[in-house]
Amino acid sequence: MRAIVQYVVMMACSFFFVSCERWSPRGEYKVIGTATINGKEYVHMTHRGWNSEFNSVVLTFYPHYNVFDIGTLLQDKNLGNVVDHEYRIIFFVTTQRPEILKNIPYKIEYNKSLEANNYIPIEVERTLVLDKSKIISSNANNGIAIVVNIKTNEARSMEGYFVIHELDMQNKFCKGGYMLKTPSTSDKEELTIYGKFEAELFKSDFRFLNIKR
Repeated sequence: MRAIVQYVVMMACSFFFVSCERWSPRGEYKVIGTATINGKEYVHMTHRGWNSEFNSVVLTFYPHYNVFDIGTLLQDKNLGNVVDHEYRIIFFVTTQRPEILKNIPYKIEYNKSLEANNYIPIEVERTLVLDKSKIISSNANNGIAIVVNIKTNEARSMEGYFVIHELDMQNKFCKGGYMLKTPSTSDKEELTIYGKFEAELFKSDFRFLNIKR
């Protein structure tokens, strides 16, 4: 519990970040997320031309099932005004009540079977909704995350925490952070990720077929 409290305090105190816009003759670039992976700095860079809009990170909440998902894309910070993503992180998280909780750490749990795909299959999402104890523990406020190396197409299941620090339901906007790592049992290179993001909020009426709640 002390580790969780320390993590929340650390993330909240360091959350003076995020949106940073850069202009160039090719259009406008905007940083909407930052992260360190094994100490190396990464950003989520998005771009718009003169006749287009920025692509935003979207946190989609499914109130019928008390779950939400969100994804982010990361690239080397030193690339400057170039969009060349190297990592994709995908979260699928269950919540105790039909609402998104603020300043409450969602526990991310490891499951090696998730590394078979470079995405979270719909069948896995259905199982998490129907009987998540088949994939992770049945505790409230927990979920899964995978990190995909876009260059090699390799996926890694992670463990850690996901927290939302700012939540504006009226303007449909939120900011948050996460800490992820590969478990010590992994036979591959260890990864440790600290990240921050800003995202639009979207509430979906999507229903999985043959699942009733």
